[in-house]
Amino acid sequence: MCRLNNNDKTIQNKIAFLLLATALFFQANAQVRKVELRGFARTSFPVASMHNQFSSGYQAGGSMHFIKSKKTNLFFSLEFNYFDTKKTGPDTTARITGISLGYRYKPSRHFYMQSGLGIALTNKVFLNKAGFMISPAVGYILPLGEGGDIDISASFNYMISRNNQFIWASAGLGVAYILRGKTLFNLKRKKV
Repeated sequence: MCRLNNNDKTIQNKIAFLLLATALFFQANAQVRKVELRGFARTSFPVASMHNQFSSGYQAGGSMHFIKSKKTNLFFSLEFNYFDTKKTGPDTTARITGISLGYRYKPSRHFYMQSGLGIALTNKVFLNKAGFMISPAVGYILPLGEGGDIDISASFNYMISRNNQFIWASAGLGVAYILRGKTLFNLKRKKV
């Protein structure tokens, strides 16, 4: 019989946590009005102790937003982070893959605040660690018309291991294109 080591069990626990959170997430979205898709790209800058070990990098990914009202929505996000180390060698690129669920609040029509919580997996530069990722952000939405909008944001990513040990932190500036609900899905029922 194949036995799981502690690292495998940790990854399984994090996946189980994410699946549970996803189920609760979609249950909370039972009354969504519409769905929006976003594709984003960011320039990221290592902070804290990471600044001395890594150069600036980039982040790319996508998210699906479930609009509940004019002020609130929940979202699911998948992102890929790439950073070059300041060392020389055959493999000097740090890669971090994050999957998160989050909440966005819009105090005004164009300005928003949000935070995501999820799991992150690293490559061998970080010893293939798995951990929890917290991703708060603020942003401003520029309306373009019926087809979509532009989302300009500033974000912060913070990753810790299962033992609450610091793994990674970065700040980012980015832009996203929003494919709005009218051209994607509109879940609000029409009145007869």
